[in-house]
Amino acid sequence: MVIKLENIDQMLKNHRLRQDISEPEDLKFKFSKNKDVYNPSTEFCFKGKKIIAVRTEERNSEKSKTCFLEKNDGNFYKFKENVNLPLQDPFIFKIANENYLGGVKVNFQNKLGPVWWTEVFQIEEDFTFKRIFKGPKGMKDIRLLQLKDGNLVVFTRPQNPATGDGKIGILVISDFDQLDAKSILNAELLKNNFANGTWGGVNQAIEVTPDVIFIIGHIACYKNNVRHYYVLAAYIDLKQKVIFGEKIIAERKDFLEGPAKRNDLKDIVFPSGIFKNGKNNIILMAGVSDCEIQIAKFNYNCDFL
Repeated sequence: MVIKLENIDQMLKNHRLRQDISEPEDLKFKFSKNKDVYNPSTEFCFKGKKIIAVRTEERNSEKSKTCFLEKNDGNFYKFKENVNLPLQDPFIFKIANENYLGGVKVNFQNKLGPVWWTEVFQIEEDFTFKRIFKGPKGMKDIRLLQLKDGNLVVFTRPQNPATGDGKIGILVISDFDQLDAKSILNAELLKNNFANGTWGGVNQAIEVTPDVIFIIGHIACYKNNVRHYYVLAAYIDLKQKVIFGEKIIAERKDFLEGPAKRNDLKDIVFPSGIFKNGKNNIILMAGVSDCEIQIAKFNYNCDFL
């Protein structure tokens, strides 16, 4: 039996009382040429350069390209002009201090409608990409974290009659070679999870102790035919396979007003994660309304960063 997380409406009410984030700022990119730039990865380093991967596409399309931006003096510039991968929602993780890129590949030519899956690439020394993993069809929001003991924690988000639009699954393996689509599909669901009518997944995972992981994720629901995506912060007990300390920490109204890809996507916040800036503040970065990127100060104790 799956135990429900705290009620989404109660978490939202508590968030509005706490005021978890402040000082929102939208990021602008001159290179975009009328294309939207959103749903970024977390920042990573490549040969001394600070890079993020971002999703880009035209406002009336979901045929996306992932491109890479270099951060310099607080601004972002296109890095490697000719590198554009046909992926949505890029994410970055490390294994043995090597950078890996993941993202969602979509087949728009399928007769029954678009089909998607997660692909993972190793980022080579010359900034080329070697595909090393293809996930099961229909699953987004797979995330990986290598623990200090060398094991890999894999977070999944299955969608099926038992899990609805998505619950969080977890798999612990000793080596990346053990990862395949079958093991992803068979990953154990966390014992407490999203209630029916809500869904979500992990966007960023950070090791706190050998048995505890901090996550930034998303929790979502439909209301009046509009998708509502909120930013979730929580801890996961690896031994007990439970989520605890769950909180909604951001919603769309916490950020600056702006456009939306479509009217039903106006209340979307899809986080990449948190990081420390030069002033030692904790910053949350997120895609908002499926068309732009904003950052905000995160008023939260994150001593583990």
